[in-house]
Amino acid sequence: MTDKSNLDKNHSSSERTEPDNVPPLLPTTRRSISTPPPIISKSTRSCSSGLGMNSSLLRRILFTAGFCVVITVVIALGLAIWNQATREDKVDDFAFLCTVLLEDIPAVGNTPIKLSEAEVEAAIPLVGQKIKNLSSRCNKLAPIAQGWLDLLRRAEATSRNAPQGSKIFFGLAEAILGICTGQRELVGAGGQKALQETERGWNTFNEVKNLFYRKHVLAIKLAGFAPQFSGSITNLPIISCSFAEHKPGLFEIQTKHFLALVNTSGRDLHNCVIAVRFSNAKGESYLNLYFAQAWKSGEKRVTQYSDFDFPKTTVDDITRVDVNIWATETSTQLITLTRPSDGWSEPK
Repeated sequence: MTDKSNLDKNHSSSERTEPDNVPPLLPTTRRSISTPPPIISKSTRSCSSGLGMNSSLLRRILFTAGFCVVITVVIALGLAIWNQATREDKVDDFAFLCTVLLEDIPAVGNTPIKLSEAEVEAAIPLVGQKIKNLSSRCNKLAPIAQGWLDLLRRAEATSRNAPQGSKIFFGLAEAILGICTGQRELVGAGGQKALQETERGWNTFNEVKNLFYRKHVLAIKLAGFAPQFSGSITNLPIISCSFAEHKPGLFEIQTKHFLALVNTSGRDLHNCVIAVRFSNAKGESYLNLYFAQAWKSGEKRVTQYSDFDFPKTTVDDITRVDVNIWATETSTQLITLTRPSDGWSEPK
């Protein structure tokens, strides 16, 4: 009994000695674990606010740039529309283009004065500048002026690349000397020089033909505007036409043709565009265009054609000649000359 009571006492005393605030080894309930709020430093706050300011500034810059682009486009379109609306084709501009694109038909007894080579070279930049102004100021005449300006530049490039006859001559001389002396290197070098210059000459020849053809195309386009700058068509004879042919005789090898025009209108004519078409029985034809800035009353103008003209401006075996004239004062109906049964008359 005593031992049992002692054990009970010891057990009760041990229970009392344990502290009350000791947590149990295993919790009876699960506590929820919450994520702690992020710690934001001052530097992070300043960076985020800086990014916000940079994006706002970027939007402002993009908006300003877009606005400037729109304004620039609007101004450019406005200037283009204004430029197109203010373009105008004037009689003086048409006459100037005619003087550089159309051929001259000289008056009898009035030999035209030709400029020297130096004068022509000095006048080319001035003519080019005026044509450039016309291409930016005219309306329907602007493409023709621009086309002539392009031809002028091509002609200048062709003249710079033109062959030198002296190189061909000395190249051939060097080759001949090599043949005579038996030095093959001289034959090869001289022949190569002559061949290169000859090839350049052939290329220049073809380029000149092409330039003349393009000029003729521009002249035809320009003549199409003649009715716009001329007076009304009249049935009265304002000019008289005659056509003559000279066959080659002894010691002659070429056929010549002569076209004579006389102003019979009784008054002076100005800015005259003259279209002359030659045709034959085969249906072939060629259109020649001339310009006379002032044509006095009763004045006779004559132009001559030859089989050896370069480039050729007629057709073989001419059977018909058609003439049209547009002047500031008046214009003519189509005038047609047909070959008589016994052929064209000899020139007087």
